[in-house]
Amino acid sequence: MQDEMRLGTWPLLEATRRRICESRWSRFVPVFRLLRPKDDLLAIEAGPPGVRGQGVDPLLEKHQAFRLFRQSLPPRLALAVERYPARQWAVLRMVQEREDAVELIEQNPALGFCTANLARFRALFGNLGKQAAELSCQPQRDILGWLGFPDTQAWVNVFHKILPETVTVGRVQALRDVARDQDMAKRLAHLPVINTGVLELACQPQLLELVTPALLNEIAASDEERLHGSAVHLLADLVDTLRRMNERPRFGGIRTLAGLHERAQAINAAHQRHMLMREEVWATLKFPPPPVLGTNDIVPLTEPRQLGEESREQRNCVVNYCERVAAGKVFIYRVLQPERATLSLAPAANGEWEIDQLLRACNQPTSPMTLQAVQTWLARESVSI
Repeated sequence: MQDEMRLGTWPLLEATRRRICESRWSRFVPVFRLLRPKDDLLAIEAGPPGVRGQGVDPLLEKHQAFRLFRQSLPPRLALAVERYPARQWAVLRMVQEREDAVELIEQNPALGFCTANLARFRALFGNLGKQAAELSCQPQRDILGWLGFPDTQAWVNVFHKILPETVTVGRVQALRDVARDQDMAKRLAHLPVINTGVLELACQPQLLELVTPALLNEIAASDEERLHGSAVHLLADLVDTLRRMNERPRFGGIRTLAGLHERAQAINAAHQRHMLMREEVWATLKFPPPPVLGTNDIVPLTEPRQLGEESREQRNCVVNYCERVAAGKVFIYRVLQPERATLSLAPAANGEWEIDQLLRACNQPTSPMTLQAVQTWLARESVSI
């Protein structure tokens, strides 16, 4: 049984919750998602077509509540905020305090998001919505400087390229840590957009330096990299795999994602032979319970032996994740339908768990149908809309 929550509609915007076995309601700040674009794969109608009722679909009440919340918002504001994956409440509060702040989140969505969530970049107290509204009045270069970035037009332009659906507090904080590198803004300036794949690469300079300009441009143009940084995770896995085999990572000749996947197949084949000797060491590790309840088609792997089996069957390096699973940093699932795949979940910015990687054998991308099936399963187990 989950906590009870109440969300006051616009323009009240008051969130309260009552924990299990408590009678008192208390205020809280939602970090979970409140709005979702209507063309999103998960923006689905609850229940089968033409049939409505909680006996048919237990998600009906949740969908109705979020639909009513959206209907209370000015349409312009809802469209501006809906693409952020988390912490939308802070953005709404900023605009509640200053209506013209909506212009910032329309003109530069990533910068508007960070402005609204300003307390994640500095230690602040008091009325955060009002403080965010005051900061939103400043020129964009000055806002960047306040957030801890170089206050240059080059970085304003970089932020303008960041897709709103990929911006999270954690990613922007990581980008701030590398922003003092003068070459970083120059390298990102040549890209048409900065999606999840590019943003996560930029936050890890040691991996970014392994990527050719041609490969970086293909990552920026890839639909598969829009919401999930598959390439950076694959690169990180391959670098880790090579180091475990005492080999130096070299990817200078790879200009396409297809070439990266071909190199991964060769490295994983060598790694499978190398790792047969390591599984006995990992067999003593204890995994925590699955963070999301599995199904007949999405099966949690609850012990190191199963990760070894999955790694051999799918010809990937998921067996290397044993220590990360044991530490609660990731969890692995075997996907059986609509197609065979390996799924890893990681803690998300909204306090729940999200897709980290979802790949077929040999680290090949899955079909949109498989991605939608996994997303729908997660949505059914999630508080977020």
